[in-house]
Amino acid sequence: MLFGNITKATIRDMVDSLMENYLIDLDDAYKQAGDDALDITFKVKVKPGRTGNDITVSMSFTKEKVKDKVSTEVSEHQQNLPFDEQEGR
Repeated sequence: MLFGNITKATIRDMVDSLMENYLIDLDDAYKQAGDDALDITFKVKVKPGRTGNDITVSMSFTKEKVKDKVSTEVSEHQQNLPFDEQEGR
């Protein structure tokens, strides 16, 4: 099989199609990114098929940024406090 201009043009058209299908979502994600960059990742797989090249193009981006953090410090030597016993008073 060959990897030539037809394969290249087809990949470009498939990327364009994905972006067109998600244009509103991409715009929303871009606005929500604020000062941060909007990361858009494309993955292209090309493998020999029966009569030509089988091409798969995937796109990923994060529409909504989720940022969360939980932290604590524990000691294995800490004693249990009798809070449950005091509630019954």
